[in-house]
Amino acid sequence: VEIIAAAPLYQAGPGAISLLDHIDHAERLAGCQASAVIVPENFSEDKIGRKDLPHIRVARPHAAFAAIVSHFRPARAKKNVGISPGAYV
Repeated sequence: VEIIAAAPLYQAGPGAISLLDHIDHAERLAGCQASAVIVPENFSEDKIGRKDLPHIRVARPHAAFAAIVSHFRPARAKKNVGISPGAYV
């Protein structure tokens, strides 16, 4: 499975990985087009409800998803703010 993006369940399309953090949200997977999903380590395939959707079980799903998001959306470089050393009056 090729993953090219990270997105929430309601926005995830083909090639995206998403996060299912609570069993109450499992019904959202029915219409989700994500290529994979991150789930808590205590989720079984029965809880996920989609045997066709690859999933990664982790102890800290939010931390794992945040790391994946930062891979696809790296922090922007900070702009230099202030007075330029070359400025003169």
